Amino acid sequence: MPERYLLSQEEIALSAHTDLLCFLEQRHREIRPQGFLILAIPISSELKTRAELVSLKGCLEGLAHECVISSEVASRFQSGAYLRSWEEVCLALWQVTDKWAIESQYVKDTADPAYLGFLEAAAVHKENYGIVVGRLAKSMYEVFLAMTGECLMEVVDTFPLAGLRANYWETVFGPRAGIYRNRLLKIS
Repeated sequence: MPERYLLSQEEIALSAHTDLLCFLEQRHREIRPQGFLILAIPISSELKTRAELVSLKGCLEGLAHECVISSEVASRFQSGAYLRSWEEVCLALWQVTDKWAIESQYVKDTADPAYLGFLEAAAVHKENYGIVVGRLAKSMYEVFLAMTGECLMEVVDTFPLAGLRANYWETVFGPRAGIYRNRLLKIS
């Protein structure tokens, strides 16, 4: 991935903040008085997004040039995810209207099962790189879906969009995840 595609932390945070404001402005009149808005917040751009891009870039480069999962490449792949801070969400809500409020907060465990599974496969199958590569590919596309899928699906479920069927996950995310995984496997 060329360096020019890697945004700074400030650029990513500003973009995410703008997206959040846009989402709230569009939904402002769709919520009934005294209703509830369940808002799915993407991963914290300030903490992890740039690291994720660099890690994925390092993994793909290592696979393409070495055709193996080296310990150096494996060490670059960190897939922890974090929710945005309470202060950041509040700021975005208050800028739209003073009627929004956070009723409750949910904290997501940052231990990623896919990444832990990849580490286990790498330790057990040291000589069989095909299994390790398969586990890495599975980890990478599951991380991608974990970062985007839940947020998008909650929006689609809460606010049905014209032209999107109820089985949006199967028709859109499922095939893309499969294509992503297959392309990664072909690299090996």
